[in-house]
Order: sequence, then structure tokens, then C-alpha cells
Amino acid sequence: ALDDAYAPFKGSAKCSKAAKAREDFPASDRIVASLLARGEEPRHLHPKQKECVLLVLADAVAKDPRARAATQRRFVRGTVAAKKGKEPNAEYRFYEGWSRPLRRVAGHAWLALERASKAKALSLSIDPGGDDREAVRDLAQCLNLRHSKFAAPALKDAWTRLLKPRGRREAKRDGLLRAKDEAIACFASNVKKLLEQAPPLIDDGSVLAVDPGFRHGHKCCIVSGRDGSLLTHFTVDAPGAEDDMKQASKRLDGMIGDHTITCVAIGDGTNTRGAQRLVASTPKLSKVPRAVVRECGASVYSASDSAAKEFGENVPLSARGAASLARRLLDPLGEYVKLDPKTLGVGSYQHDLDAKQLRRALDGAVEDAVSGVGVDANGASSALLERVAGLNATLAKALVADRPFSSRNDLKRVKGLGPKTFDNVAGFLRVSNSREVLDATRIHPDDYGEAWRLLRKAGVSSDDVQRASVKGGGLGSDTIEKLRRLPPSSLVELLCDPCLAGDARYVLAPPPILERGAPLTLKDCNVGRVFAGTVRNVAPFGAFVDIGVGVDGLLHSSQFGPSDRIEIGARVDVAVVEVDEPRRRVGLRLARKRGRDP
Repeated sequence: ALDDAYAPFKGSAKCSKAAKAREDFPASDRIVASLLARGEEPRHLHPKQKECVLLVLADAVAKDPRARAATQRRFVRGTVAAKKGKEPNAEYRFYEGWSRPLRRVAGHAWLALERASKAKALSLSIDPGGDDREAVRDLAQCLNLRHSKFAAPALKDAWTRLLKPRGRREAKRDGLLRAKDEAIACFASNVKKLLEQAPPLIDDGSVLAVDPGFRHGHKCCIVSGRDGSLLTHFTVDAPGAEDDMKQASKRLDGMIGDHTITCVAIGDGTNTRGAQRLVASTPKLSKVPRAVVRECGASVYSASDSAAKEFGENVPLSARGAASLARRLLDPLGEYVKLDPKTLGVGSYQHDLDAKQLRRALDGAVEDAVSGVGVDANGASSALLERVAGLNATLAKALVADRPFSSRNDLKRVKGLGPKTFDNVAGFLRVSNSREVLDATRIHPDDYGEAWRLLRKAGVSSDDVQRASVKGGGLGSDTIEKLRRLPPSSLVELLCDPCLAGDARYVLAPPPILERGAPLTLKDCNVGRVFAGTVRNVAPFGAFVDIGVGVDGLLHSSQFGPSDRIEIGARVDVAVVEVDEPRRRVGLRLARKRGRDP
């Protein structure tokens, strides 16, 4: 709108036809102004002068806000179509011969069309509603030139040469801007939900991590289920034939030794199904629950300086990557924050988006997730602490160096953490072993006095708050009902928050589904069969659901609504509606939504 208002005062490009016409006949601007303002048509012009005036008039019409508004209204009723380009690509076959009204083109379609157009796989055309003659009549009507025979050629020229191409560019630009904003928002939401995922509910013991492979075998390691420390690492050849499977299974069984494995984390990369079959056929692991973990960014992280410092230079990169998989299962938030959010693999068309805008959105999503879940000041890594709103890398390292803390007030002794910074971060940093039980909650120290006054009115004791902190989440439903009867305030709302105390991730999302036994295959995926799945990724056009057959099925956006809360980590019951084995694609519909609580 601002561009349209400024357009009449913007000079023409020096090489434009209108600029040359003004040089050849300087009186053109005066004649055009008189025609547009009072409808006075010029007389006794030589053909060359008339040509110059018509070019300047076409330029003036193209810059007139009324003409631009008429053009925009026409393109609102327009259509976009795609046909096969000079270098066809099977990936974009769906869009060959595709056509939609402009107002109904989805964001993901704009991004796909733009990428295909740049690759010359498709040829795009954007056309306004109606024909050119109707458009010229609309221009004459809005500029009060419908009775001017002199202006008719200029109006036609303004439409075909200036306004129509501009309308096409603006329609495409606006569609792509909306699509990119939508993609960035979806990416940021997915990152936030991924970081809020709850760890699995498993017994104390060790976790076996398997980083699948072919030529170089499966890289395995065993980590402590308590603190994620690396206990041992080894490699098992990837089996091919049945005899190889038995031999690999025997080797894996022997390498486990006396370790008590309570869960297995298997990467979702190349040959993940082979790794799952190997684990299921190993005697010591046949009844142990397993989970498929995202491998994205593991190789980059394993080669980083922070990984070398964390594991030691003597630990090979393959073992670091495998250990990262186990830790992602044990503590998704603590491990995923070490990675660049763009490498988490939960976005779409990210290479087509504005890098700075995407970085800001993803960093904000990470900060929201970390601050919302809360961070244990005594146990969190420096990588996690620096993601807390108000902290940076220097302060995070200082906090780690100054541990342990026995209360939130002890945070004040950290060098560089002044009163203002303490006020900003105190509500996000929790100290679970403090004598003040509110130190393990979202309540800010400045509000402790008022908080206890409200809690005592509702009959809440320090033991009740302590139990909520240990369990993770909020106070009981009866207590919240009593608090709701008090005069409403922001502090009352905070005390009723389901994420009030401790590790609240089990409130935000259910723990991952753990599998046992031999893995299913695509052949087990029959139309009509119902699976209990986990949402792996969400896009504007639908959600990808892991149903345990080695291929994530697509739950189209038309199959669910906002009330279904389809988000990363959500458990859903889905029914198969289509199976395309050659293309390894599965179509799903929502059968019944599971509850969010474990």
C-alpha cells in the first residue's frame, strides 16, 4: 500500500520509454496532467509528439494508485497454472497441468512451484480474472477516461506492458511471502514441540544405542541410564544373509556382557530396519523395549569441539554420534539444544526461506521451550543454560563452574550475574534440593511471600508443592479448584499452571512409544488396518506419522482440525487408506485421537 501511494512521485527509470519520451517532448507531463485532472484532450499534435504523450500517459496510469488497486482486485480473481518445463522432473509430476485460483493456492504449493520453476521443471503462468479488454475498460472507468478516444491506446499499453506484468509479479511475491511466513512459523512450532518431548519411562540401568550402517557396520555404544555417561562402544557388522544375522546377533549379545540394558535407541538413518531386526533377534535384547531416534545432526555434532571436550579426544567420532542418539532418548531437550535448530529435520523448504528470519524464529522457539520447561541449575549443561532467556555462553559456563547451588539465592554469587540478570532468569532456573520448595517452581523469588499467602488460603502445604516438584507438573485438581476461588491475578494463574514445578515435560507431551519384538514391514500395512502411531513431523499440508512399518504415513490436513492438536510427539490412532509400495508411500486417516497424558 505504501509503494502504491508513493508511486506517482517516483521517477521513471532513465532507460524507460517514458523517460525518453519526456526528453523528446518535455511538454508531455503537462498535457498528461491536464488530461487526468480535467479530461482535456490535446489537439494539433504531431505523430511523434502524440507518441511521446501516450507513452508518458501510460507511465502515469501505471503509477496511479486507482489503477494499481483495480489491477490488484482483478488478480484476486486470477489463476495460477503450471505445465511441464524444459527439464521435467518426476518429483514435480503432480503439478504438471495443475491449475488453481490464486486465493486458493496453499503455501506449500507456492514453495514447490517456485522451486520447480527455478529448476525449469515447470513453467508457471499467472493470469488475472477476465480478458484484457475488460481490464482496459476498468482502467478507463476508475480514471474517468471512458469517453476519451485519445487515452484508449495508452490505457491498453499501460495494462499489457506495465500493470499486468506487475500484477503477476506482485501476486507471486505476496503468495511466496505468505508461504514463507507460514513455513517459518510451522518450523518454529515443530522445533518447540520436539524439544518439549518427554523422556521414556524406563527402569534404571543402561541404554544401548545403535547407529545403523551398511559397509562400516552398526556403530554401537552403551551409556548410563542415569547420567548418560559413555560406558563402552563397539561395532557390529551389518548382516546380509540369515547366517550373517545369527553371527551378528551372537557378537552383539557377547559385547553387551554384564550390562543390564533397559532400553535400546536406534537411529532412523540408513539401514535402520536392518538394525531393528538385529536387535529383535538378539537373545538379551529380544524383550527389551526399543525406540527409533532422530539421527539428524548427529554426525555434525560428533565432529564438533564441544563433543570432543564432552567425550574426550580418544573417543572416535562414530561412538560420539551413537552416544548422542542414546542421550536424545534419555533427555531430548538437553541433547537437541546442542544442535543448530535448522538441522533438526522438522521443517520444510528451509533452504528457500530467509535465513535471518528463520534463525530468529528458531532461536525464539528454542528459548521458549527451554524457559517453559525450566532448567535444573545444578544439572543442566552449559549448552542448555545458555539457551535460557537472559543468559549467554559466558554466564552459562560461569554457572556450571560455580555449582552446586543450595538455593536460588546462591545464583547471585556467580560472577557476572548481577541483580538485573538474576531478576530476569530466576524464574527459569530451578534448584530442586533447596530448603525453599518454591525454588523448584516457576514462581519468581520476589513473589514468594504473596505466593505462600495464596497457597495457605487454599490449604496447600510445602509437602504438596514438594510432591508436585518431584513428580513434575502442577498441583492437584482439588487444590487448583480452591485457588480458582481466590480473587483472580497473574500469580493465581501461575500457581494453577500445569507446568508449575519440576520437570513438566510429561505434562506437555507423552513419552515415546517403545516397541518390542520383530519390526513390521510395509507388507503388514493393509488398507483399513489401525495403528497406534507417533507424529514425527508436521507441515502445512498434513502430518507424518510413524506407524512402525519403516515408512512415515501422511495424515492429510483435511483429515484433522485444530481441536485434534496434531503436533510432534503426539500419539494418534490412524487407519490406513492407501498404500503405494513402489513409491513407498502410505496414506492415513485419523481413527481416534489418544490422550496427551501418558
